[in-house]
Amino acid sequence: MRVAAYQGPYLPFGFGQAVELIQRQLQQCEGEGVELLCCPESFLGGLAYESDGQSPAEVAVSVRELARLLAPVVSSPVASVIGFTERAETGKLYSSVAFVADGAIQLVQRKVYPGYRTAISAGTELPVIAFRDTVFGILICNDIWYAEPARILANKGAELILVPTNSGHLRRDSTLKNRFRTRGETLAVARAVDNTVSIVQADVAGSNRGASPWGVAASLTPTARCSPPPTPRRSGS
Repeated sequence: MRVAAYQGPYLPFGFGQAVELIQRQLQQCEGEGVELLCCPESFLGGLAYESDGQSPAEVAVSVRELARLLAPVVSSPVASVIGFTERAETGKLYSSVAFVADGAIQLVQRKVYPGYRTAISAGTELPVIAFRDTVFGILICNDIWYAEPARILANKGAELILVPTNSGHLRRDSTLKNRFRTRGETLAVARAVDNTVSIVQADVAGSNRGASPWGVAASLTPTARCSPPPTPRRSGS
């Protein structure tokens, strides 16, 4: 199966046209024979910079609302994993991804490790998905920083792990940024090697409001060999 990582632009918080950008990427993927597109975390609506007063509640949607929002892309023959902020029926907020395939939202998965100083609640499930000829799982951004989630997915039979990421919380002048970038890049290598899986990671890139994400988008094999970066970036497995 051919998989692409969408290194999307770092959009302003609350930007309402991300679906159009995804639609263009899906059209490009279809032309290049890609079967699955991984988009960044919180690409729909953006990642709230909570320390600056932004609230994830401002961009959160229910799964029913999400289905209406994604209507322009669900008919694509290319499947996709799309990050958004979910508002559950209980009122809790989650950083979630939707797996869209065969004309519908097939699965919604929530981030397990959202961090400590956030309004985002923690998810509890780490499912695997059998799609086409591949079994894959998903780790949302910070989840890859912990060894156990990747191990759980591998033990469930995952051959591929998608990592929707959003490093838009990093300040452009942050002294920790380079350290975080190095750690973020090496973690994907470690998870691929330790669990004998392929990793496809998608992040945002650019700058906005004094923040500058590191833009990690990569495809790694279990031998830690990074695939060449064509457009769109893809992994053949």
